[in-house]
Amino acid sequence: MTNPIQELTKIKEHVDKAKQQKTNLEGQLEQIHKRIKEEFGCNTAAEAQKYVTELEAQSSALESEINEGVATLKEELGW
Repeated sequence: MTNPIQELTKIKEHVDKAKQQKTNLEGQLEQIHKRIKEEFGCNTAAEAQKYVTELEAQSSALESEINEGVATLKEELGW
């Protein structure tokens, strides 16, 4: 049978470890927010999502343009 003091000590160690992990994760999240703001000018998750949607639309449009250009070249070259 385990000693109640040992159990409490283990629980305290787990709590302390969880607190440290929380602090580390909060610091990482803050760095990610800072980087997103600096690189993309987004202050919120909603702004970042809107930016991603815009980039996806631009990417799709460019892909279509490239595919059309390739098809035109193939036609002109008789491929």
